Amino acid sequence: MAALNTDRLPVRLVPLVGRQHELHEVVDALSRSRLMSLTGPGGTGKTRLALAATDAARPHFPGGVCWVELAPIGDPAIVPQAVADALGVPEIPGQDATATIAEQVGDRYMLIVLDNCEHVAAAVAGLADSLLAACPALSILTTSRELLGVDGERSWPVPPLSLPGDGVIPAVSALAGFDVVRFFEQRAQLVLPSFRLADDNAAAVLQVCRRLDGLPLGIELAAARMRVLSVGQLADRLDDLFTVLVGGSRTAPARHQALRATLDWSHDLLDADERAVFRRLAVFAGGFTLTAAGQVAAGDGIQPGRMLELLTRLADKSLLRVDHTGIDARYHLLATVRDYARERLAQAAEDAPTRQAHLRCFADLVQRAESRIEYREVVQPGSHDAGSLSLGGGFGTGRLERALDRLDAEMANLRAALEYARESGDAVAALRIAGPLGRYAYLRGHYHEVRQWMDAAVTADPDAPAALRAKALLGSGRLALLQCDYAAAVRRLEAALRLHRELDDSQGIGNTLQVLGSVAREQGRYARSMELHAESLPSPRQPVTAGRWRARTATSASPCGCKVTSSRPPCTARLPWAHPVSWATWRGSLVPAQPGRHRPVSVRAGAGGGAAGREQVAGRGDRVPGRHRVGAGTAGAAGGRPR
Repeated sequence: MAALNTDRLPVRLVPLVGRQHELHEVVDALSRSRLMSLTGPGGTGKTRLALAATDAARPHFPGGVCWVELAPIGDPAIVPQAVADALGVPEIPGQDATATIAEQVGDRYMLIVLDNCEHVAAAVAGLADSLLAACPALSILTTSRELLGVDGERSWPVPPLSLPGDGVIPAVSALAGFDVVRFFEQRAQLVLPSFRLADDNAAAVLQVCRRLDGLPLGIELAAARMRVLSVGQLADRLDDLFTVLVGGSRTAPARHQALRATLDWSHDLLDADERAVFRRLAVFAGGFTLTAAGQVAAGDGIQPGRMLELLTRLADKSLLRVDHTGIDARYHLLATVRDYARERLAQAAEDAPTRQAHLRCFADLVQRAESRIEYREVVQPGSHDAGSLSLGGGFGTGRLERALDRLDAEMANLRAALEYARESGDAVAALRIAGPLGRYAYLRGHYHEVRQWMDAAVTADPDAPAALRAKALLGSGRLALLQCDYAAAVRRLEAALRLHRELDDSQGIGNTLQVLGSVAREQGRYARSMELHAESLPSPRQPVTAGRWRARTATSASPCGCKVTSSRPPCTARLPWAHPVSWATWRGSLVPAQPGRHRPVSVRAGAGGGAAGREQVAGRGDRVPGRHRVGAGTAGAAGGRPR
């Protein structure tokens, strides 16, 4: 059973204010209920209460706690994989993510928190039902605007912060004891340190809190305006906006009216450039970087160089949150604020051009990442060197990891970009995003989702550029191979091979033939595998482009370390991103040495705890697929005879 990612909760710089009674009740209920949902309207503080309760309940869950943020997930089908990723559960080819999670959690006494479930409620309900049935010691806490509707679910409505009764104006000392007033005072002091509740402002503070229905998000945004308004001015302005809003939509829930009024008012305090950037940021999902904001939210007189200044202003006005946990700062809009900004974007008739800019931004990001993730080694004809890193790619593992981490951070944005590409019929952009992600999916285990992206992009437009379609088909075929879906892999690879041949792309032909050879080998068709691998080798005078593994050292053994014989070709299924020349063919492999000459090499597994000790399967077809490991062997010596 693998170690899981547990006990890492989001960090809040401002502590929970009040809510002690609610906190005690939630923690107590968690000890008696395996499925509990904190429900309430947007901005009522469900997430903050859930975080405090989870931290307080840690001693009751020796198996650990895991926090899963679902707000960036737009596709319900992705929910199980998002939970698996948060837990650190590896993907198992051919197995449903829910079943994999259940296997890894097992009998652990642990708590999984699923935050912001309302937009994927049905998917969360199915996942929760399955996991609770399979894992007898597991508990699940959710936050949502609605119940999941699962048998045994306990609902715990999160109330607004406590307020005095209508018509009652307590003395200042009594008023200071209400959670909502304490919360307003604390938030106001963040922007105006000298602010204190006093006789001359108590009535206005109470008016603001009542008008906002005690909703924490509304209070937080209102208190931020204390930088430029007195509390009396704030109370008067909120009163005017509420009247306008209720007159426009009497059917909306009262709390939604109050929250929308707060957001309308906050928006009205922005200048023209701040408003433009604010609404354009709504197209991002799961956060964004300063660079991405400059590419997407600039325009119409707003230069990218001003983006730092404008993001700072929005953060100061509590419309934007900053995450400093990574190497680079990332920015986020609260889910409710993002929904509001999205409406403003539609009203400004900027939805399509801004989403198009977002699509271009992340298509370009993937193109840049591809050059960093794909290692390339070049062996020139006549060279005795096994290969050197080309100028077009290849660098240290630290930079590789950073490139992969960046793609991990942008998965929600990639999903959003692909969604718009499908909606707008931009198959070329979809192929530019999905096609190059094969090795990323391989290294980070996103086989299923990225393969779906590639397949959807390829089928969207048969007239899209052949080179882009061929790349996506080859990538999808490789991922299908890793998932042991061999029939599907062959269909995609044969389609890729036809396109590469039409393009006269020798490298693409060789790469595709090599993967087809790997599929044949996994199916036990060793003679056909040998033919395909031999055909994939470049001509003696053609420069050899290898993958990450150097050509000459890679010819010394099968990548899994298994013994290679005339009846068993090398195992390449687990390392499908190597070029065909990087693995020797068997019974006299051909390795480019000098123009017009080939040196035969016979291969066997290396000693010293190599594959022979790990997996004695030479000459048999019964090896479990997907269980290969890289083993360093020794090449044949004089006369091509095995040592």
